[in-house]
Amino acid sequence: MALRQIPKCLSVAGTRPVVARVSPAVFNAIRSYATESSGKEPVEPAKKAESIINSLPGDSIIAKTGYIATGTGLAALLISKEIYVFNEESVILAAFGAIIAILYKAIKEPYISWAQGHIQSIKNTLEQARSNHKSAVQDQISA
Repeated sequence: MALRQIPKCLSVAGTRPVVARVSPAVFNAIRSYATESSGKEPVEPAKKAESIINSLPGDSIIAKTGYIATGTGLAALLISKEIYVFNEESVILAAFGAIIAILYKAIKEPYISWAQGHIQSIKNTLEQARSNHKSAVQDQISA
């Protein structure tokens, strides 16, 4: 749609973005880094696929497939009717959402344990203050 607004006198070659060339050595280094196992055992594809399917809501495989099909169909409808325009902001939003999800997953357990410890220390302080106050009142009554 944006290309319709470009005047015909401009060449298409002039409107193409400039792409940086990557040397084969850099590409090989990136590829070896990406496929490095880093001490972890590789996950079998069948187990990984099963874990993804099990993470979807629903009890049966038909219900889980229905969620995927409905979501895909709804996205296709929104994009085809131009209700939703997929642009660079969408990619940034998806990346931001993924980062937030990863951070949530990584920080959830340590935060819960820290919060429980903090709550327990406040409870202990309040119980100690209560017992000290109670003993002080008892001493004043007996005196």
